[in-house]
Amino acid sequence: MDTQRILLAIHLFGFAIGVGGATVTDVFFLKFLKDFKISRTEAEFMRTLSRILWIGVVILALSGLGLFLLDPARLLTSAKFLSKMGVVLVLLLNGWFLHFAVTPTLKRIAFHEDPHPLAKQFRQIRQRAFISGGISIVSWYYAFFLAISRFQSVTMTGFLALYTLLLVAAFAGALLMDDRLSRAAKSARTSPLAGSKRIG
Repeated sequence: MDTQRILLAIHLFGFAIGVGGATVTDVFFLKFLKDFKISRTEAEFMRTLSRILWIGVVILALSGLGLFLLDPARLLTSAKFLSKMGVVLVLLLNGWFLHFAVTPTLKRIAFHEDPHPLAKQFRQIRQRAFISGGISIVSWYYAFFLAISRFQSVTMTGFLALYTLLLVAAFAGALLMDDRLSRAAKSARTSPLAGSKRIG
């Protein structure tokens, strides 16, 4: 097996880690961010997922660099490859933010006694987590799409324009989801049933 095939296999392995990890992480975040309640076992699982995503990004970046160095002249003219590396750069930045900024904060909140889901600081952190998670899953799936697609006539501008639209949609969806959860939490706290439960 030649070097290119080895690097390609490693590259696809990085995608497998990233796409699977991003999907599970987003489902887990959605469950957790509804009420900020999480067990220590779940918190450790979330930390492990964050590490796995980070490892996937690093594998993807290094193997992509290796593939580039094998044939720089051709890949410098490949709109698809350059667009994919642009997405990987976003994944690196977002992965760093998710692993070193979002996850540790969520863990601290998780062990805080009875966190108020409407408190300003919790809303800000939840928004950041939703946005970061949206960027992560959109970027992983789009990078995977670029890796397996056979489009040759699309320009780099076209690929990145579509990616930008997907990021905007993810950003808007994250804010809408946060607003929906906040309204639900507010409704639950102000309902007569909720009050009777607290009194009882």
